[in-house]
Amino acid sequence: MSPAKRTPRGPRVSAILLRIVALEGTLPDVTVTTLPTPEVRIDKKVIWTKQATSTADAPHLQFSSGEGRIVSMELTFDNSADKTSVAPAVAALFAMTQIDDMNSSEDRKRPPLLALRWTGDTLPDMKGVIEALSVRYVEFAADGTPVKAQAAVTFREASQVSFKRP
Repeated sequence: MSPAKRTPRGPRVSAILLRIVALEGTLPDVTVTTLPTPEVRIDKKVIWTKQATSTADAPHLQFSSGEGRIVSMELTFDNSADKTSVAPAVAALFAMTQIDDMNSSEDRKRPPLLALRWTGDTLPDMKGVIEALSVRYVEFAADGTPVKAQAAVTFREASQVSFKRP
């Protein structure tokens, strides 16, 4: 019996390619390649109501409504190899959180509806909006150019979006 061959293991490298696409307006797509694979959290809330006549420890529940998924992840923009700026990609992401056009119709006075599009069948695509965005610049070139950034992003699923008058 010969001993089993061991294959040396390096760091796990699996690329996820994600495109964040504005479905309205003229914003550029944000393309994200992250190595190694980041954590992606998908939450879904379903609202149940306890029946008024239920008195048991395990109550009778009645479906009330569903809510869209919430997707949270940390994206990495890394241009440290070629020392080019990540600022344009980060600016494009921030633009997706801003009011589309203050001079347009009431319905357009809001951030755009977006699509998360994953390469292949890795994760399900989703339409929605950015609910929260926090960016950290973590590496700079010698001339001060930001070459690496991490963005914590929370997306909320939506089939359509509108403007709410104050």
